[in-house]
Amino acid sequence: MPRTLDANQQHHVYALDVALLLPPILQRRIIRLNSMLSRPPDGFLFNKYHLPHITLSQFFVTSANYSACKRTITSIADNFGPISIRTGKIIQGRTASTVEIEPNKSLLELHTQLMDQLRNVESHVGNHSAFSSHSHSPRPADVRWVKQFRSRAAYNNFSPHVTVGIGHLSRPCPPTHVLATTIATCHLGSFCTCAQVFDTWTLTVTSV
Repeated sequence: MPRTLDANQQHHVYALDVALLLPPILQRRIIRLNSMLSRPPDGFLFNKYHLPHITLSQFFVTSANYSACKRTITSIADNFGPISIRTGKIIQGRTASTVEIEPNKSLLELHTQLMDQLRNVESHVGNHSAFSSHSHSPRPADVRWVKQFRSRAAYNNFSPHVTVGIGHLSRPCPPTHVLATTIATCHLGSFCTCAQVFDTWTLTVTSV
């Protein structure tokens, strides 16, 4: 269940993911593939504290700025309808397996608006303590990735995907075309997984 972070902890910093959550059919397929890969602590398994997703933005945010973050996401989400999601091939990285998501105009525009408009709420301070306690301790690489998301993984470097898990997959993801209708803010855990949902928005308008 979504749980809004504690705004009374004004100086607490959270590692946050703004993500598209996967529709049930794609979520089930990703969970099956994930079960073939490394388990904790070398990897992770999807469960209620680790949700498969498509990252739109990642950053550190203080509790004091989270309300402004929510208002910004609301103003953006109000102008978007469901996002078309088509899976592509599986990419075997150095440690992780990911499923490509074919870019499209709406998905790229949603990412761009979030990156542009959330810049002012991002915190430049964040470390391992900003990650979820529902997960194993984050790796130094997880902290670096959140800090460097804007410079290394956004805009022209944005490559929409679903991280399936740690290890190499021996089978492909069945081709899937679905409509994603839910944006969520999620507290990040180890391996930059979405370890806990804070708030959600439903994409309902008929056009951008």
